[in-house]
Amino acid sequence: MKNILINRNFLLLWSGQIFEQFGDSLNLMALIAWVINFHSKEGSNAMHMSILMFWLGLPIILLGPFAGVFVDRIKRKTILLLAAAIRGSLVFIMFLIISGKENTWSVYLIVFFISIVTQFFIPAKSSFIPVIVEKEKLLIANSLSATTTIIVQIFSYALAGIIIAEIGVEKTLLINVFTYIISFTTLSFINAREEIKKGINIKTQQIFNELKEGLSFIKHQEDIFFVVRRVFVLMIVTGFFYVAFTSSFIQDVIDASHIKMQSIKAIGFMQSFLGFGLVAGIFFIEKVAKRFSAFKLIRFLFPLLGILVVVFYYVKNFYYMLFMAFFAGIAAVVILSIAETLIQNKTPDNLRGRVFAAYYVLRNIGTVIASVLTGPLTMIIKESLIILLSGLTLIIYAIINIFVKIKDIKTELKIIFKGEPWVK
Repeated sequence: MKNILINRNFLLLWSGQIFEQFGDSLNLMALIAWVINFHSKEGSNAMHMSILMFWLGLPIILLGPFAGVFVDRIKRKTILLLAAAIRGSLVFIMFLIISGKENTWSVYLIVFFISIVTQFFIPAKSSFIPVIVEKEKLLIANSLSATTTIIVQIFSYALAGIIIAEIGVEKTLLINVFTYIISFTTLSFINAREEIKKGINIKTQQIFNELKEGLSFIKHQEDIFFVVRRVFVLMIVTGFFYVAFTSSFIQDVIDASHIKMQSIKAIGFMQSFLGFGLVAGIFFIEKVAKRFSAFKLIRFLFPLLGILVVVFYYVKNFYYMLFMAFFAGIAAVVILSIAETLIQNKTPDNLRGRVFAAYYVLRNIGTVIASVLTGPLTMIIKESLIILLSGLTLIIYAIINIFVKIKDIKTELKIIFKGEPWVK
């Protein structure tokens, strides 16, 4: 690690990444706190939370799979600098709007543009690392970057919750602006030569055709389709659960636990324990994945997650919530890693990019759809009941899959009884 950190350009990129990610965490938590405290005649907290998640998630679906195409045609440093500058400026405008308490609906438009810019930052950072790091040190650089992402997530959400609880949303947004300023300043000192693709036209129809090919491949590969459809269902449940949880259920948990704590601080701790679970999940995969098949793990984790959520509905305990978040982090790493590894192993090189693009669309669209529907749904049923239904959905889906689609089940049982590990 010491050898990679003496690389001045990587050290600057790595530092900029830390401030950028911390800024993203502050921004998201500030928006959640703003929604929690936002009471108006237009609708409930859950309705506003759904709207927030929609504007955050829409660019992920529309631009996420295609951002890399554009990143390859523009200097990565330019993209990184523009991302920091634009997001810092938009957050400052958001601060002015929320402080003035005028035209607050325009905040969602700003959220939409911030999310658009974010879709370009991540692939630009990942593709910039090979430009500034020697080939023999690339693995260490990528590992450090990925590990930093998880560590910053663990601490930044908890810290963001504490900051917002102590000084409020408006002042937190000002701090958020400075994190992007620091990131911009740090990234601006990077000095690297970049080769940019020129003379290549981006055809929209071609992109959609490739996406269609990726979806078709997933559908006709039974083992991949087995995993991807479960990821799709899991992300739908996640969307319903998260909006219901952050809108009002979290306060019920705090009250039932007899803890004096603001909702946003509790959410910060919950997301931090989710991060701890992500780290633990990495070690869990190394120990367990070589002993059990991918399908055994998914068949075990899927209903178990559902049971934990159902118990949460009845228990409503803060410490149980942290335990559940920790386990959810482990399960998320295992299930998503299985999906990505399976696609990598089963997909030909010439199809891999479009298959992953299709997979990410399916993975993200489920969360966005569910998040949008949760708000209107709370006009019919309570948020707490949505939590219960989220857990029951995972359990019922796992049971139904035993009796439906015999052809798929035969294939799955064949793989299960083989007991082949998914990690080679």
